[in-house]
Amino acid sequence: MSPDVGDVIAGKYRVERVLGTGGMGVVVAAVHEELEQRVALKVLRHEVIDDEDAVARFAREARAAARIRSEHVARVLDVTTTTSGAPVLVMELLEGCDLERLLQTRGPLATHVAVDLVLEACEGVAAAHAAGVVHRDLKPANLFLAERADGTTAVKVLDFGISKVVATPGATTRDAGVTGAAMILGSPFYMAPEQLASTRDADARADVWSLVVVLFELIAGTVPFDGATIPIVQTRILTAPTPSLAALRNDIPPDIDAVIRHGLEKRLTHRFANVTELARALAPFASLAGAQSIPRIMRLLGGAPSEAATSGPSSVPVFASTIRASSSRAVVGTVLLAATALAAIVFVSSSADRAAKVPAPSAAAASVTAFAPPPQSAMPSDAVFPVPVDAAAPLLVDHSRPRAKVPAAPSGTAGFGGRR
Repeated sequence: MSPDVGDVIAGKYRVERVLGTGGMGVVVAAVHEELEQRVALKVLRHEVIDDEDAVARFAREARAAARIRSEHVARVLDVTTTTSGAPVLVMELLEGCDLERLLQTRGPLATHVAVDLVLEACEGVAAAHAAGVVHRDLKPANLFLAERADGTTAVKVLDFGISKVVATPGATTRDAGVTGAAMILGSPFYMAPEQLASTRDADARADVWSLVVVLFELIAGTVPFDGATIPIVQTRILTAPTPSLAALRNDIPPDIDAVIRHGLEKRLTHRFANVTELARALAPFASLAGAQSIPRIMRLLGGAPSEAATSGPSSVPVFASTIRASSSRAVVGTVLLAATALAAIVFVSSSADRAAKVPAPSAAAASVTAFAPPPQSAMPSDAVFPVPVDAAAPLLVDHSRPRAKVPAAPSGTAGFGGRR
């Protein structure tokens, strides 16, 4: 039986309303009767309570989330059980809506709004990766636009149910996960090629791929690799070229296509190697407010490309030539220098972001590079904060505001100019 309104769970949490039901669990809003603290409870469904894998994944979600300290990851406060023995996660109660619902309600988002939302998601994912946790199921439904007490918003990463913990100090064998080599877990539309081959072997770079897919969807209104069946989707992810955003919308900065194409390279060693690279590549398209996420991500993970990114041939898009070609259209940026140990690249920002009237904004996704990012577009500093949590509310866009600058890579690390 699912929890009903008025039920008291674990002798202290009184159920107020049902928030949602999934294949494994039911999420309800509840209040702690002694502390009068409002929380969310995720209760494992009785239909799967005897499924050892389901119970293990439920426990893994609690342990994984407890390892991560970030405003951009939904907090797990406690674990308990119902009187019938069903496991319960006690989590912070979030007010707002997930990005899937936001997209369904408001349609494709302005580029800078989508980028800002994805950069916030990158903060949460970076904190997870720094703690040795790979999410493996990033998608708009698992990115929640939560309203803070002061009315501003924050993107929070949800549902670490199929996450895995890599070898880090303090990790235990039970943290490693229960995924078999041949098991495919997650949402196929957002899976990297290597994750389709083996969910167990997918590493943090699979999360970066998923973030780029989310970004594409927030801007285009559809995923890049669609299909009527899972085998068709898998085949397209493995073999089909990445669709052009410019072919779907005529009001976006054309150079963001290069970032997305690089983020969705089929070959693992030819795409963004970590969240830091993705965030820095997105900087030219972010608002000043959104760009504040980038130095925090760099502090969590550092600015140097991973070892995997430095091995094998490079298929990096030549952003510098794109910058020069774009500058003839409408130069509205400033010249940015990213100093590195081996190279310094001049970034000329240009190409005003014609964030035309799209159904509504809010977005998320990301893409990195240890090379020169595309030209900047006009980025309002206050267009996203606060974002109305009402998914139907309008989002004002002020293109007169200044744009963000790209943080320089830390000394001794490879920057946008090239690989070490």
